[in-house]
Amino acid sequence: MRVIFTACLFTLINVSASFAAFDDARGFRVAADLLNQGSYLEALGAYQEIVTYSESYENRAKGLLFMGAIYSLYLDQYDEALRLYSILMRDYSKSSFAQDALKAQAVAARSYALYVKGKSSDKLYDLVATTASQVYGGYGAESPTSTRAVDATGGEVMTYEGRLVVAYFHANSGGFTEGARSVWVADLPYLTATPDPYSDNIPGGTWDLSLSYQVIQDRLNQYGLSIGTIHQVSPVDISSSGRPLRIAVVSSRGRIELKSNDFRLKIGAMKLRSTRLRIHKTTDGLRINGNGLGHGVGMSQWGAYRMAQTGYDYRDILTHYYKGVQIKRIEHSNH
Repeated sequence: MRVIFTACLFTLINVSASFAAFDDARGFRVAADLLNQGSYLEALGAYQEIVTYSESYENRAKGLLFMGAIYSLYLDQYDEALRLYSILMRDYSKSSFAQDALKAQAVAARSYALYVKGKSSDKLYDLVATTASQVYGGYGAESPTSTRAVDATGGEVMTYEGRLVVAYFHANSGGFTEGARSVWVADLPYLTATPDPYSDNIPGGTWDLSLSYQVIQDRLNQYGLSIGTIHQVSPVDISSSGRPLRIAVVSSRGRIELKSNDFRLKIGAMKLRSTRLRIHKTTDGLRINGNGLGHGVGMSQWGAYRMAQTGYDYRDILTHYYKGVQIKRIEHSNH
């Protein structure tokens, strides 16, 4: 798991002269541009400025939400994401962000973090031996800033047939989640392709990208592939979610097929934002239209937010995205 120290964040913050001088709209534009460039730490700093200096209650809440998403989706720091979501629960309870979406996020992040911590263990009670302070960095009862998202879900995790689930999540499914097997190797029965109308028509959820064949060649060869002059790039087989399973690249050195999410990551995850896409040939490359953001497996954070707004509670949200799971409470272990 990639370790990024929170202390690095504060070196990125440019101190504004005053609350009144801070331009929220510009702050969000700068943060979004940095995120789109894959500059995650810099984007964190930009959102932190909004949280620190904005006079708008809603914009400060929105900044915290984006910071939590960056920590969980891009930096693999689930304990820090939990802390930020929990601050949202505690200090911004009257914001427009639906509380059950944050509870669902807390359970998913807790389940994933515990799975990673104990993935060499075979039994759930072995995972319970991972203490709350290890998983949550000392948050919870030991901290004076005990956070409501953690407390409200009371140590709850998701299990499938008695074992912790790999609770993958992403930003926006684009209207249909993807099965785990289509993206990686493991065929996890609780992570299947599922219609997700709650993630459809999200503001900013559609995107367009133009790529020249030269850019594609250069990006792929940076990862050790041997791609010559590209003649064609095309999807191969379509999953039940509408995503291509593989991308074929035909060049002067032959044909190669990559899993579509592998192709996406090599091109750049914040450029090619998802694999729920359509490819059109241009004179010197591709024009790509797509929906969503992320790999599409598991819970859509935007979908969870929309479900909570509609009136679903966090258990409904979790069982929509993770099929056949049970939500159980785990206890602290003394050994």
